[in-house]
Amino acid sequence: MKPIPKVSIVIPVFNGANFLRDAIESALAQDYENIEIIVVNDGSNDAGQTEAIAREFADKIIYYSKPNGGVSTALNLGIEKMTGDYFSWLSHDDLYVVDKVKCQIELLLGLPSSERVIAYSNYQTFFIDQQELKETRLDMTAPRCFRYQIATDNRIHGCSLLIPRSAFLEHGLFSEKLRATQDYDLWFRFSESYTFVHSPKALVIGRVHGSQVGVRMRELVFKENVAFRKKCLDELTNEEVVAATGKTKSLSYAILVEKFLRKALLPVAFHAFKISLKCLPNDGIQSVLRWPFYFCRSASIGSAFFIYSLLAKMRAR
Repeated sequence: MKPIPKVSIVIPVFNGANFLRDAIESALAQDYENIEIIVVNDGSNDAGQTEAIAREFADKIIYYSKPNGGVSTALNLGIEKMTGDYFSWLSHDDLYVVDKVKCQIELLLGLPSSERVIAYSNYQTFFIDQQELKETRLDMTAPRCFRYQIATDNRIHGCSLLIPRSAFLEHGLFSEKLRATQDYDLWFRFSESYTFVHSPKALVIGRVHGSQVGVRMRELVFKENVAFRKKCLDELTNEEVVAATGKTKSLSYAILVEKFLRKALLPVAFHAFKISLKCLPNDGIQSVLRWPFYFCRSASIGSAFFIYSLLAKMRAR
């Protein structure tokens, strides 16, 4: 009989007294017997409120406190201290459904080989201001298209992942230089040699509220997002891009121009345009003939977005 894998749930927290108790309780409620829960206090300065809540569970969790350095540093400390076979991230303001860990372990162990596999799932998002709950349903992405998917979309919830410890030993930890894209930066590195497998059940409930990085630091998020996506586009291989779209490389990147314009990521759209233009001479006459169509369509979307942005600014004044 195979031993039951141990799962380490790591909860990084900074000034999280409002939500931390709920997160810890959702981790403790897991119907999977072999887990450890590590709470890392990332230098909270709320007069000891966050620490007091963590201390309430002193006999049920492992608790560390460190100077403030950002979520990546807290996660990395938890990874360094974990003793489990698998890592599961739980933000202090999010929740696991009761069978999150069990469902993903069963999924992985049911595969012919689970050694180089990372599980992810659907999730629900609770918008606190609107008191509204929405579910995000993801599709299974073929391994050869996964890095392309990460580069062009960012719908995977980091807390829905279950990651083998070996992935960190091979590809390193979260980048401590990043504040907003540290998760996708790591998933992109993992996907070089690990397969991501999708579980259709929503296993995480994520909260959206005003004190999150994405809300408080919009300019930083935008800059990191642009830099990350440019880096991804430069590192994607011809085979990955063509496999994801079924088009030649030049047309594949022309498609991305439109996609990034729709996301209001103009610098990334221009970067994709330059790559597309560079690839065009090597892609044959069919691509040369069809490329102007994609370019004109993207230019129309770009013009519409520019006019919309201009009107929005005028209205704001």
